[in-house]
Amino acid sequence: MRMTVRAQDVIRYVYWKAERPVAPWHCINDTQEERTKAIRAGAMYFTTMSLEYEPTPEMPEPIRRGPLCLDFDAPDDPGRALDDMRHLCLSFLSEQYGLDAHTIDFYASGSKGFHAVIPERCLGDTTGDPLLPWVHKRMVAGWKAALQLSTLDMSLYCMGRGKMFRIANVKRANGKYKVPLTLHEVQTLSIDKLLRLTEKPREIEPPDGADFDCPDLASYFRACRAEVYAEQREREAAEPVDPEMFKKLGGKMTPCIRYLLSERFVKPKETNFNNLSLLLVQYLQTVKMSLADGLSLAQPFLHRCPSSAYTSVADKEKKFKTQWHFAEGHPAYQFACRYVLAAGFPGNAFECRRCPLSNKPKPAETLPSIDDIPIEEPPPWVTVDDALAGAVPARPVEKVERKPAPSVTDCDITADDLLRMEFPEPRWVVRGLIPTGLTLLAGKPKSGKSLLMSNLAIAFATGGRFLDVPFEGPQKVLLFALEDSKRRLHERFRRMIGDGDTDLSQLVVVFEASRLQAGFENEARKRIERHKPSLAIIDTLAKVKPSSNGRKQAYDEDYQAVDSIKRIADEFEIGVIVVHHTRKMGAEDRFDTVSGTLVGYHIKRVGNRPKFPE
Repeated sequence: MRMTVRAQDVIRYVYWKAERPVAPWHCINDTQEERTKAIRAGAMYFTTMSLEYEPTPEMPEPIRRGPLCLDFDAPDDPGRALDDMRHLCLSFLSEQYGLDAHTIDFYASGSKGFHAVIPERCLGDTTGDPLLPWVHKRMVAGWKAALQLSTLDMSLYCMGRGKMFRIANVKRANGKYKVPLTLHEVQTLSIDKLLRLTEKPREIEPPDGADFDCPDLASYFRACRAEVYAEQREREAAEPVDPEMFKKLGGKMTPCIRYLLSERFVKPKETNFNNLSLLLVQYLQTVKMSLADGLSLAQPFLHRCPSSAYTSVADKEKKFKTQWHFAEGHPAYQFACRYVLAAGFPGNAFECRRCPLSNKPKPAETLPSIDDIPIEEPPPWVTVDDALAGAVPARPVEKVERKPAPSVTDCDITADDLLRMEFPEPRWVVRGLIPTGLTLLAGKPKSGKSLLMSNLAIAFATGGRFLDVPFEGPQKVLLFALEDSKRRLHERFRRMIGDGDTDLSQLVVVFEASRLQAGFENEARKRIERHKPSLAIIDTLAKVKPSSNGRKQAYDEDYQAVDSIKRIADEFEIGVIVVHHTRKMGAEDRFDTVSGTLVGYHIKRVGNRPKFPE
């Protein structure tokens, strides 16, 4: 994280702590001078955000300022953390929002992962916000779920005094350092070489000419902030249940909480783990239960409730404790029936009408039956009946077998070892013709590429033959006919199939699509999820390739365009054929005539196959 601190009228504060797990937090002015003194005094961490004043329950939330920090952790396989960081920071953020990757600060943590820091300027945030950690969390949670980033740590975004982030170039207990990385190093170096860089402190020069203006990312930031504030207003407007009313339950649990802890529980689509966990926390605090007892009672819920952000029970327990401490004594975080009704539980999940706390329950007949929802649950270590009876056994210790960290030379092999290796067969959509992944079909303009692809699409969708290769039964195909009109493609199909009654229901045609980095990726994913094709054909690359902004080399533009499509093909394990033009200038090797700079990086040369008739 760059530590340049601007002079401001308002004095701001950050916290620092030493390496020890129980080391106290020290508050200092957020200036370069004070930070340097803290490092000399043994600081190993600074909080990610600065505050106007120390937050207390009696005072309004202070305005918080800070960059968007990303922590990728994979203790047993740092390479996965590197892959996730590359996927999000080098590909997705560029494609989705046009973020210049040169603006991001990258670090190797010196242990199990990597850090990335997106400056405030890229988010359009120059004044800060009292709920900034929640806004950042809302942003990152969307990315984590969309890209399945298992190593992205969501515990970094909490209110209160904030979260600690390790300081760069300060020696860790393991003898390593958190060190800055250049964009080129992140793009090109192997995991072993990057880990070797953490053996000693280092400095890098900041890149010149980085473009911090990112309107699309700033728009996403504002949208997430609006959602956070809308939820907060709704929460403050909800009327909490009078604790005296809980006496009507006679010491028993409400039906909704009993359901959350039962084996019948299924998470509704309308809500998420955070909301349900907080609902449980609010109830347990209202009935004056201790954190230790509440955590034991919540175990069935923590084991069963799925979460894309918190993938292990330990992570869920950590989040549960954080919510407990935050909500304790907070007037806006008290149990209310309104939160239960807004969660979208099935109508017959529990008998809300019998609960004395609820005066206006939602009619059960307007909601789907729980019996219609598939239940996938791991076996709990404690049942709700045991919990209600007071027989809550101690939680068993989960034994995790940790693999030793690989040495620098573990990945090195001899050529003899390589030749003795056996690899699985490539996966094919059509054996010997169309593999899974990306295939590039290049030809001269007006040489019949679209006609060839129409023939392929019809043969694939009807279970016919193509180039004397028989296809196995009708299969779904998605054809992006972006250079054709409906009239022209109608006439072409009619010439191909004649007047016969050919079933083309497995052939889905798309005539319009956004460009890459302007919505194509999301549109393609939604279409693939909806139609579930085995094959997709994009005709042509020029119709989806982003318009050149003049700031990137042709290689970078071509690489990013095709790599984005390849990622989609790999994600869904389907075959994707991209139609592309050859340049008019001839060449001795026909592969050298492919327009642009794609050849050698995204297609595979297969022998000397004859050319198709032109």
